[in-house]
Amino acid sequence: SGARAPLLDYDDLLSAAEATLRWELPQPGCARGDGGGYRHVLVDEFQDASVQQCSLVALLARAHGNCTAVGDADQAIFGWRHACAAGGEVLRLLGHFETITALRLDANYRSTPQIVVAARAMLAAGGAAGTERAASGRGGGGGGAATVGGNSRCTAAAGAVERGVPAAGMVAMRADGDRVRVLCCTDGAAECEAVAAALVEARARGVRPREMAVLVRVRAQVDAIARACAAHGLPVSGAGAAVG
Repeated sequence: SGARAPLLDYDDLLSAAEATLRWELPQPGCARGDGGGYRHVLVDEFQDASVQQCSLVALLARAHGNCTAVGDADQAIFGWRHACAAGGEVLRLLGHFETITALRLDANYRSTPQIVVAARAMLAAGGAAGTERAASGRGGGGGGAATVGGNSRCTAAAGAVERGVPAAGMVAMRADGDRVRVLCCTDGAAECEAVAAALVEARARGVRPREMAVLVRVRAQVDAIARACAAHGLPVSGAGAAVG
């Protein structure tokens, strides 16, 4: 019919919000377009903000100038959507404010030194942005990585994990933990089988199933891994696990 539905997609929402705050699109009930109701604006995952989103944040914070943004260029995943970090401009927002204080959060309280070192090594092997390097804040024992299987990129990354990253930067505050194992698999089925085999091995060492966990990057992996575990007699439970 050619008629347009009265709907807004995500980009439209950003454009409409920015226009409203700039008084280009005044709306009933929008008493002020200067973000006056927000004394402090907090932004998380700032590395994934686009130029338009940065502009919107600046408009929201322009009345009081109080804005705190947290981001990590190594975690940028929205370059295809024109995120600032993709062009090396994660601090683009800073140009909107007169006074800026930059704080580096170098202490990692979540992960063991082995995980922090392995993560930095994997990022370095993959050519990720960033100049920080990992170091242990509590000793250096525990080893690096054990490698299983392989393709050229995975083998190179595993070698980097094994060597570790000696320079200072991100500091792990937790005590040493187990060494990191890098499993290089040929396809998804082999990956599921490798995960199940590792859990069977752990159970043989006396680790109880309730003490095991499998973390996945995307929801689509859950069922395949759950089926592989069930095939090995491993009880499966958790978010999204469906074994038929």
